[in-house]
Order: sequence, then structure tokens, then C-alpha cells
Amino acid sequence: MSEKDISEGFSRAVTLMVQSIMMLYIIQYMMQFLQQALGSIGIPGATQGGEGEGGEGEGGEGGFFEDDFNDNEFNTNLWIEFGSGTLEETNQRLEVEPSSEQYKGCRSKNKYDLTGKSIEVIANRQGISGNMHVMGIYCSPDEDLPSDNYYSVQFINGDSVRFRKKIAGTTTDINTVDIESSPFKIKLVFSENKVEAFYDCGGGWTSLGETSLDLDPTMYIFLAGGGMSGNLGKGYFDNFKTNIPLGGQ
Repeated sequence: MSEKDISEGFSRAVTLMVQSIMMLYIIQYMMQFLQQALGSIGIPGATQGGEGEGGEGEGGEGGFFEDDFNDNEFNTNLWIEFGSGTLEETNQRLEVEPSSEQYKGCRSKNKYDLTGKSIEVIANRQGISGNMHVMGIYCSPDEDLPSDNYYSVQFINGDSVRFRKKIAGTTTDINTVDIESSPFKIKLVFSENKVEAFYDCGGGWTSLGETSLDLDPTMYIFLAGGGMSGNLGKGYFDNFKTNIPLGGQ
């Protein structure tokens, strides 16, 4: 083999190696671009970087905004703690204890368009060191409780469940029902023009009624316990579920 042939062979090998490296970079770039594009339109399983809605680390089985609280580690990718008192993910549930006659709990890190969405959770009192007055799901456009605008389904005084809304500072109780067993599940369901509340003490979902949707449906989701004089104590939440996709759509 001549020196010329060796030189040409080496040159071709170098060219092929450079082309291969360039192709790998192009494929990697295309994969990242495709992943971001899918995430931007809310495809379950696709990730979006940063702290936007539905960012990486959010959700549970099925690609939805969920938290079963089983790992005993408060998920700051999902929730922001608020209020005075203690909040701890322990015993495979989320335990809250207000230190004053105010709310204690957590709210979703992001706002979500709740149109066509449902939100449910187990809520109960522990009955130690006093009795929690109210445990509930609250949906509000505001970043904190108390708020002048919200929809809520609540476990109150250990023996009843209540569907309440507050619009521009005016509180309306849609329905209150006495119950005999707990722990139980509570749920809010939003449609284009109404909100409906449900409860389940083990026999299946029962409606508490419905009311008009008078607020912008893009809201924060709160899990909150509230105390009153003589009614401070612990309560807990468990098995939080929604049908809100990871992309927040």
C-alpha cells in the first residue's frame, strides 16, 4: 500500500469520526427539543424545566398532580407551607396543627385552570391534644388563607361535612350534613359554570350540592386545618388526588 493510499484512508476515517460525533450532537439536541415541545403542550410524562406549572418532580401515578404522602418527605415541588403552627409529613400522611385560631396547611405551588377538574383527599382529626375545628380543601385565586374568595368542602367539628363558598367577602353555606364515621373523603368538581362538592364515608360518593362558578377558574389548591378557641389540635390529610395533568392543562 502506497503512502498516498494510507493518507487517504486516514483522512476518510477522521472524516467519518467527525461526522459521527456531529450526528450524536444533532440527535441529542433533537431529543431535548422534542421533550420540551411535548412538555409545553401538557403531554403527560414530558418534563418542563424550571418552576413553571407541572415542573419535573410533580405528580404521581398516571402523570397527574397527586400526593399520597407515603414517603414521609414534604414535597416542595408540589406544595408551599403556610400559616402558624406545625405541618409534617409523617406516618404516611400529612399532619397539621395550627397554633392559633387561624389556618395551617399547604397550598399548591402553582395555579391551575380547574375547569373540568376534580380534587379529592382524605381529611380527619386525630383527636389528640384537643380537636381540630375544620379540615378541608379550599380553592382560591389568592395565595393565602383566610381569603375573601374561595370554594371549599370541609370536615367540621368531627361530626359533619360542609360545602361553602366565599365570594367578595360574602360567605354562603350551600349544604351541611351530619356524618357518623371517619376517616372519609371529600371532593370538589369544577365544570365550566358550576362547582359541586362530594363526600364519602365508605359507602361511595354522595353529593353535597352544587353552586355557580363565580370566580376565574384558575386557582390555587389548599389543604388546610383551622382552629377555634378550645378547638386547637391535630388533623391529617391523606391520598390527595386530582385529574390535573403534569403540564397543568
